[in-house]
Amino acid sequence: MERLAELRESQALTLRDLAERSGVDANTINQVELGHRKPRPSTLRKLAKALDVEAADFFREPALPLAEAPREAGPPQVSRDELAAQGIPVTDHEVSEVNYTIADFWRLVRGGKPIAYFPHDDVDLQRVWLLIDLVLETPSIVTPEAASVVRQGMRERLKA
Repeated sequence: MERLAELRESQALTLRDLAERSGVDANTINQVELGHRKPRPSTLRKLAKALDVEAADFFREPALPLAEAPREAGPPQVSRDELAAQGIPVTDHEVSEVNYTIADFWRLVRGGKPIAYFPHDDVDLQRVWLLIDLVLETPSIVTPEAASVVRQGMRERLKA
């Protein structure tokens, strides 16, 4: 259940943190997140309560990127409003693509697991790369430290 991991990480919680909040064993949570174990309804309810979400949220695709976690907790995220403040009009799909790509490079450096993603057909990938460059060069959107981690991931991907 990828969505469980996304919701947990969006709140900057470790497996141990969620286990303590929910009363569900950390190993069980890990097995559920990896798809190696199917959770019981009672387990889903406990996890949902601990994350302050509905159990149905574990099965929904987010319409928009998940709420931004504290910057030090995970990859930087950009919002449509932040780009609009720079005078750049963007679509939700472009923002999703920018955030996915930045997170992918971040995970490469931080040792995280890849997440399946399917780009939208209506997204111009050249424009996305221009947006990523703009975002990484704008300290009011992404801190210089976070931009450095993303750029390191880009270098790692180019070496592969």
